[in-house]
Amino acid sequence: MASELYIQLSFKHQKEKPEKWMSMWIDPMLKVLALDNKQQINNVIEYILTKLLKKDKEILPYILKQLSTQSDTSKMSSLVTCLRRARVMGLLDKQLESEDRVNKLIDMSVLQQALCHIDDQVRLDAFAFICESNKTTAVVSDWEVQLIKTFLPWNLNSQSPGFRQLLVSQLKKLLYRLKESETMMLRQIKKMNNTADGQVMNEKQSLKQYKDFLSWLTRHLFSCLHPGSSFPRKTTCLTALNLMVDIFGTPSAEGFCVCNEIEGEDFNVLIECLTDTFEDNKIEAYKLLKYLSSLDFMKQTFDSVDGLFETALNLAGSTRPLDSTTAAYMFRILLLQAELLPVMSKESKSRSFIISCGQPSLPETSTSQSGRVLHLLTWLMKYLKYQIKMADQSLMSAACSKPLYPTLHSIRYVIQDVNFKLILSSDIPFWKTIVAELINGCLQISQIVSPVVQNSSPEGNIPSEVMGNITQTAEGLMPEYLTVCCWRSIKEVSLLLGLLCTNVPVKNTGDQDSGSLMTCEQIDEIGSYFKTQLLESIHRGAFELAYAGFVKMCDMLWRSSIPDLYKRPKLWLSHLMTEIQSVSSKLCATRRSAGVPFYVQALVTTEPLTTGRQCFKQAMIDLLKLALTEESHNLSESKVHSLNILRAMYRDTRLGEDVTPFISGGLQAAILGFKSKFWGICNSSTLLFSALMTRVFGVKRSKDESSMSKKNCQTGKAFFHKYPGLYNFILDLLAEATQNVEEHGTVHLHPSLYPLLMVLARLFPSPLEGTDTSLNLSAFIPYILRCSSSAVLKTRQMSAKALQPLVIGSNVVSVLTDLIHRLPVNRDQVHYSQVHGVLLQIHSIVEILPSLESNIRQQSQQILVEEWLKRTWLVSR
Repeated sequence: MASELYIQLSFKHQKEKPEKWMSMWIDPMLKVLALDNKQQINNVIEYILTKLLKKDKEILPYILKQLSTQSDTSKMSSLVTCLRRARVMGLLDKQLESEDRVNKLIDMSVLQQALCHIDDQVRLDAFAFICESNKTTAVVSDWEVQLIKTFLPWNLNSQSPGFRQLLVSQLKKLLYRLKESETMMLRQIKKMNNTADGQVMNEKQSLKQYKDFLSWLTRHLFSCLHPGSSFPRKTTCLTALNLMVDIFGTPSAEGFCVCNEIEGEDFNVLIECLTDTFEDNKIEAYKLLKYLSSLDFMKQTFDSVDGLFETALNLAGSTRPLDSTTAAYMFRILLLQAELLPVMSKESKSRSFIISCGQPSLPETSTSQSGRVLHLLTWLMKYLKYQIKMADQSLMSAACSKPLYPTLHSIRYVIQDVNFKLILSSDIPFWKTIVAELINGCLQISQIVSPVVQNSSPEGNIPSEVMGNITQTAEGLMPEYLTVCCWRSIKEVSLLLGLLCTNVPVKNTGDQDSGSLMTCEQIDEIGSYFKTQLLESIHRGAFELAYAGFVKMCDMLWRSSIPDLYKRPKLWLSHLMTEIQSVSSKLCATRRSAGVPFYVQALVTTEPLTTGRQCFKQAMIDLLKLALTEESHNLSESKVHSLNILRAMYRDTRLGEDVTPFISGGLQAAILGFKSKFWGICNSSTLLFSALMTRVFGVKRSKDESSMSKKNCQTGKAFFHKYPGLYNFILDLLAEATQNVEEHGTVHLHPSLYPLLMVLARLFPSPLEGTDTSLNLSAFIPYILRCSSSAVLKTRQMSAKALQPLVIGSNVVSVLTDLIHRLPVNRDQVHYSQVHGVLLQIHSIVEILPSLESNIRQQSQQILVEEWLKRTWLVSR
């Protein structure tokens, strides 16, 4: 509305006094554009500048004249912003066709200064002015190319992620503009033939200019990928090169193609990028290497593949976690090379892998991609078996020299690229063998490292069963090596088994389908592994990543067409509920029940919506029933587990509104848990209560503890209609909690009082308050007034916060009167805690008086003045 008013008034004034109009209406806008307030600048550009430029063509020349003549560098931002907006609107199409016309519009040196400005935003706006256009087929002129060549080399190394993101975004627009205009010019040349020689020559000249610029850009980006290049430069160049491959990667007889600019050394440069410490750079380099591998002239020779294979094998056994990721990407690239099969078949006693493990016996498979993967997995499985043997003899020696997780990591990356639906029938027997060996190997590894990750104190601990022989010098580092090796191994085992469950076809018992590679028995073995890790592991890193793999498995089971597999999740959940309620349960009751909530989450969140989520609903009913049962020493751990699992359920966003019917029971269980005599139940109840407050009222918006955002509150009518069981529960428990709070001389601290006040502080009366007499918020007021006498400071403060939203206009006067009468008239037998609590509640009501009707304000002020004069001792010494 304000912007519309500004526009209408300005143009009305233009008709009255055209000679002064520009200075009175345009100059103030230019001053705002020169400020540092980005929000205000964006609003002016979006709602005022754009509309002004559309209304009158004379405004833009005036703006450019005013800003160009100013020597103040702060005007540069406004100038570039106006130019950019005018170009996007199509107001500068004719002026930007040639350099001569551009100089008439604005001096070229001004644009060069903007591209070299100290302010990042000015440089980006100037670059966007060059790249953007209202037409995607607009030809990129020679002067634009020269300015881009000036800008890019100096801005590829920005430390700001936001700058890099916007730079790549503008570069993408430029590349698409080049592609579209190139296609348009090629189409015009074919259409005209030789009918207009001059125009054809111009088109061909522009195409040559395009090729020269794109060739320069390709070579410059590759030149920036040298070893030792910084992360910002490397990530920007790799992202830009992938953009070029996406847009100009298809070979063309007449247009530009990136493949024509690739040199043989570029492959090695990108291989070097795979050793980068940042995963994002590895991914971008892998995409480029995959593209290069598809080019016939970039096929690698036997020697280069042999050297790369040797390097990848060495990295697959490294103790550095980053090296394992590098090896995985190298193996994925090697699988694209036809020379890999001869390299793996070569017998070489000098290879370090063969010296350690021996020459693997390779199966006679096809020469397809599936065959190469089988051969590579045979090599890696040979190495994995050797590592398992070493770890079985001495886990500490394996953790120091031959860790298990790098090889598992490489195997997982290799398998995730395999499409098991396209495997040749001749390769299926070999695949069955590999999958079976892989599952058995993973289960062996989990047994070896279990003493560490399932220890009651896994971080930095060396269990006695894996101590073995250890030198005195290595003893200090061994706990760290051992823990990292074990939990990373469990991580890779879990993710690998989850991947197998998701991707590999499963054979039903008694089925003769030869295309399936896994059996139901193997699925049961994997399920037992996940159950062990989630229900017995203590190390959080171990069971969190086991959860990621178990989710994949449960998702497959719920959607399986095999009846036996489809029933597994429901059966496992039933067994767990029985285990939780068992007196002799061995589940971990500390560490927030460790992996038990994760186990239940995986089973119920993957349940398809088509089933009505009956399994989830039954689990919630059982958990709430257990959480609300009367306390006993035998059931204390069971209640802890139920509270911790409920907390995980309420926090899981995938369940959506399915948990809403169970929030009422959850709040009751959490608030009642505060009264428990067992510390574990109290602790779990506080965590559950916190999760429910976030679930019901949303994430806290206000950082100030003294104020509560309206977005974190609800009307009492809406709250109690949504959770009807809570009204009588809160009212009865509040009456119980405040029964003795007014007694002086002793401290009566009811454990459930504070959480009840926290809930009430987030409720406020609705406009229809009183229409539903069964859910009237005023029923809580007498009990909250009692809290003013509490000897506990936090209770008095929270009661004042809870009282304010409950008091509505009709009962403000009566509540104020009641509160003031609680203040003693003289100093005799004064209880200062009560005085303080009453004053806090009076203050909270006085704060809302300005928002009430005038007659209520007057009555309240009159009562305050009259009664306050009787109690002047409160302000005397």
